[in-house]
Amino acid sequence: METDNDTLTAAFYHFWYTYAARKNGPQTIQDILPLFDKSATTIGTGEHELATNLNEIIKNFGDDFNEFTTPIKIDFFGTKSTWLSPSAGLVEAQGNFELEVEGGGTLNFYLRFTTVFVYKDGKWLLAHNHISFPSQEQDVGKAFPIDALVAKNNHLEKLVTERTLELEEKTEQLREEQDKTEKLLYNILPEEIAQELREKGKADAQHFNMASIMFTDFKGFTQASEKMSAQELVSEINTCFEAFDGICDKYGVEKIKTIGDAYMVAGGLPIPSEESTKNTVLAALDMQRFMVDRNAKRAAEGKTSFEMRAGIHTGPVVAGIVGVKKFQYDVWGDTVNTASRMESAGEVGKVNISQKTYELLKNDPDFVFVNRGKEKVKGKDEKIAMYFVGRI
Repeated sequence: METDNDTLTAAFYHFWYTYAARKNGPQTIQDILPLFDKSATTIGTGEHELATNLNEIIKNFGDDFNEFTTPIKIDFFGTKSTWLSPSAGLVEAQGNFELEVEGGGTLNFYLRFTTVFVYKDGKWLLAHNHISFPSQEQDVGKAFPIDALVAKNNHLEKLVTERTLELEEKTEQLREEQDKTEKLLYNILPEEIAQELREKGKADAQHFNMASIMFTDFKGFTQASEKMSAQELVSEINTCFEAFDGICDKYGVEKIKTIGDAYMVAGGLPIPSEESTKNTVLAALDMQRFMVDRNAKRAAEGKTSFEMRAGIHTGPVVAGIVGVKKFQYDVWGDTVNTASRMESAGEVGKVNISQKTYELLKNDPDFVFVNRGKEKVKGKDEKIAMYFVGRI
């Protein structure tokens, strides 16, 4: 065994430079563990510097490596080695620890080391270490330098920042999900009704003195659908109804619902408008035009197509939300029933309107009307006057 002071000092430097380099990050504890005597103890002013056995040392140093993962620069000076026995020695030194912190700054720790080594199994092992601050009176477990407090504070701030970012990400995810939910709600309900539902948790039923209700229906749907595969059938209905949705948006009328191959529209609600009756008729005419063009295209391709009737009636209705599950905005009243009869009494490719709707539009120069006289319809005791309407 070499007993010169350089050997003892080299053991001191080896331990602390291994500690400071932190080459393996949190796993650096495995690098310095073989450098401790099994009965080692430590004392000092830092949290990781007080331990009465090796298990406590492992825990405290392990916490240190987990908390501060970047390398520490150490400059020792005034190092002095003293032999206590042939197999034990004392190293005293002062040093400056420089630790980089987030944001580009550094922290400096001015420390005094008193370290005892013992020689066992052919190597020097740290048996006891005492760290103190030369500028302060030491009170173990109480005194703590401002730089260390700042370092810990900065670390806590880092953790808070990371947690804040996590919360912000989760908040953004929740906001995105909320946006999706709101978009879905606005797709199901009229915007004004959806807003009322969000604000009040419910939407009150409303009475409208004047609304134009339109129904469309595919004639011979059952027979036509038998010539198509299920996938083709759904695809074709979807193509037609997507086009109808766009037409409703164009004229500012409200799609109420679809029932099988029937499509229901209301003009003049939830916000009444003087142009609602005209816009409802224009929407119906555009839908018929789309169907004529669509049928011509499919006929040229040798594919089955749908022929459509459309009917409109204008009058008072009640509108509101029904149900708490799969709820929908719906309208009720004799006006709805009469509009349905206008559709069923109509003809393919035509828009059939009632007397009341005709009276509201008869002087409009954009339309031309064909008086159909009075027709008997289901559910009505008296015959109802009807008109076909077209563009000039």
